[in-house]
Amino acid sequence: MNDFLNAIINSIRSFPYQEIVFYGQIIGGALSVLFIAGTLYAARRIEAMHKGSLGAARKAISMETHDFQRRVLKKVESEKAWQNIIGKIHSHNASDWLLSVIQADSLFDDILKHMGLPGETMGDRLKQLDTGKLSSLDAVWEAHKIRNKVAHTPATLLRRDELLRAVEGFRKGLSELGYLEE
Repeated sequence: MNDFLNAIINSIRSFPYQEIVFYGQIIGGALSVLFIAGTLYAARRIEAMHKGSLGAARKAISMETHDFQRRVLKKVESEKAWQNIIGKIHSHNASDWLLSVIQADSLFDDILKHMGLPGETMGDRLKQLDTGKLSSLDAVWEAHKIRNKVAHTPATLLRRDELLRAVEGFRKGLSELGYLEE
């Protein structure tokens, strides 16, 4: 039995622990370098994705700000143009009344274009809307039809109250869309 124990002890002493430790250190070092490199790579990818999403967020905010600024400028332009239209409809000159309807129609069409509604004519753009989007749509259609009478059949006699109704229809629509103050 003593010989058996001595054989076990000798085999344990002759076991190449130092080589295993040496190679273990090399493998451990290599794995550590790969782990550090992977961590750095992942950190840079996360940073790049964060910058990308931050850039996208900044771009979206910039676009929203730009759209808001464009809308505010358009509202200011609309208010100014509307004052001119009101001046004409309250004029003592009948030709100014007709011109006010044409200008109100043109202003409304300009707003529809500004909103990005497709179509070659104002009628095409109005067809893109429904009373769910614009409750005053019927009044705007009626006003547009009156404008068409003014523009296409100038010999047609229209009463001032019809022209006032047309201007009022455009006013309702512009107010509802947020381009005129109530």
